[in-house]
Amino acid sequence: MKTGPFTQRAILKCLRRIHKTMSTIATELAAVKASLDAATASLLSISSGIANLDSQIQALQAQIANSGSELTAADQAALDAVATESASVAASAAAAATAAAAPVTPPSPPASGS
Repeated sequence: MKTGPFTQRAILKCLRRIHKTMSTIATELAAVKASLDAATASLLSISSGIANLDSQIQALQAQIANSGSELTAADQAALDAVATESASVAASAAAAATAAAAPVTPPSPPASGS
């Protein structure tokens, strides 16, 4: 029995191809999501390690300041530079980890007739 320009067989064949394509897309999407999840976990771990290192640098800086020890001007400048750079890297890593952990919203499908 024909249904317009397409036979039922042609329509079923087309639907099977669509189903197969959708299955392939779903499989690929799951693989991409798994890779992104692994990358996010690694980034969160790195960010945590950087934040820990920054805390240790800040603690060392406070300990030296509170101990009454006097650093040479060059050593103090080096310590200050390391502390500043550490804080900057920690902030950048935290921002990157936050961005990576944010859920991704898929785009909306086009309106019918588009």
